[in-house]
Amino acid sequence: MSLVSQGFINVALPFFRDSGMSHNQTRELLNAVLLDIAKRQHAILHPDVATVVGEVMHTSYTALPPTPQYRAVIQHILPVLASSRHAAKAGAIFETILGPSPSFFSKAFILRFLPVLIKHQQYRLVRRILESLAKSQPSNMEAFRKVGLLGLSRGGAITPAVRTNSATWQGRNYDFMVKTAHGVKFRIRTPALELSLKITSILRKYALDGPAAQLAMQILVRAGRILAAKRLFLRTREHLDIPTRTSLGNVILDCYTEIQHSQRMRKVLSAYDSLIQQGGLIPDRVTVNIMLKAILRWRNVMNSAKLRILFDHLVRNGYTGQREMPFCSSMSNPQVFKLPELDGSMSFERHVRPMLRMFIKAFHVRSDIAAARVVIGILKSEQMMIMEKRDKRRRARKAGRQWVKGSTVEC
Repeated sequence: MSLVSQGFINVALPFFRDSGMSHNQTRELLNAVLLDIAKRQHAILHPDVATVVGEVMHTSYTALPPTPQYRAVIQHILPVLASSRHAAKAGAIFETILGPSPSFFSKAFILRFLPVLIKHQQYRLVRRILESLAKSQPSNMEAFRKVGLLGLSRGGAITPAVRTNSATWQGRNYDFMVKTAHGVKFRIRTPALELSLKITSILRKYALDGPAAQLAMQILVRAGRILAAKRLFLRTREHLDIPTRTSLGNVILDCYTEIQHSQRMRKVLSAYDSLIQQGGLIPDRVTVNIMLKAILRWRNVMNSAKLRILFDHLVRNGYTGQREMPFCSSMSNPQVFKLPELDGSMSFERHVRPMLRMFIKAFHVRSDIAAARVVIGILKSEQMMIMEKRDKRRRARKAGRQWVKGSTVEC
């Protein structure tokens, strides 16, 4: 206990295997370890620590469920275990606690934890958990089903999604997004053409539902029905707010970048102009990335030298944290590099990282390994800065929290 209080968790772990430790002593030491991990806000644990902590938690909670006093601590630890390559063990611990204590975990935590398990491909676990929740928390099942079924479908886990839907069926799908996924037999990634035909008529009832409309249009696009998606967008645009309209327009514009045609760039530009003039599309930074994707695939025009100039142009416009131009270019070609000029903040995940990855791939395709390595270095640097900022904010936000005494509260 003294070692744990000083942060020497790895030194204290061997005591868990001491046969002289009683169950109560093991439980007391486990609580101290979990509390220290939560207070220190570890996002990922060392493999040895994660292995021992996961095994001890599972064994201890199988014998006796934890008290609600440690709810917040355990809800912090389980995603950390999953991120530490122990997603199966984290899910097993969740099941072990959920069985005898159906109300132990909060609804908000369950809605966050299910996508974590899906991300780590724990599809059978998700199915079992949803079946258990259908019996223990029927009032919240609509929300749980939506997160679980859509997550499985988007992850390409079609068979688990179908079986989960059957096992948790409540007579009908009340949520439109679940209804839409069910209509294409949960094949959101590769929908069949004949099943996508019903999407248009269903969407008319939900024109104001932005996420639902976006899912429906993604299905139409992936089924190869680009014109149908565009017509649907133009018909419903007046009912949508500007952010939703832009998101849907980006879905349609993005599909034109996938066209295998010698005139692909011309088709992308034509679709872009049409969506702005007829559909009222207001370009955002995702729109810029879509246009960049098309430009970078324009291999017969965009050689490595032009890509270097384009990348410096983006750096000059604030797309990365650095100010110096990595390729030392001083001017850009307005005919090739004319992109929407936008103000406002950028998201690293949604805007900066996708852009950097596209350039890395484009330079590799053109055998410019030196340029690719420069961009890789910038990507690593940007990721490190983002992680440091987030870690600092998270620690500051949770530094004043009290982890034990029912739930986390501000001190």
